[in-house]
Amino acid sequence: MDKLCKAILEKFSETAINSTSEFICAYLPDFKNDCSTDAKTVAASLGVSMSYTVDAIDYLVVDGYLERLYVDKSDGEKIVIGVKLTHKGKHYKYFERQKVKAYIAKKWIDFFALILSVGALAISITALLLEH
Repeated sequence: MDKLCKAILEKFSETAINSTSEFICAYLPDFKNDCSTDAKTVAASLGVSMSYTVDAIDYLVVDGYLERLYVDKSDGEKIVIGVKLTHKGKHYKYFERQKVKAYIAKKWIDFFALILSVGALAISITALLLEH
């Protein structure tokens, strides 16, 4: 997850705390009054373009941090009107820590071998310097 995604989750989290609506961010201006903020406002407040913001939001949806909200049109087609935070999105710091812990648990032998080899290198260099 990059800095923009983290900034968007922070923005949505603080918006969700100050709002009674679960509907956090609107894509379409027609639904701006039904939610806490809209994508254009978020993009402007973060100082990035709208396309970067929408791409980051799409990534967060795919990764499970956000959920898209739809509205049915009269012809039965669904259109995306915005997003809301999922449980994972509301507690993203915890889930990111769990990822790091799982990585370390999986790679502990590699870390141990690295420390051991650096120690051996230090001993070799010390022995080499003491010979001369």
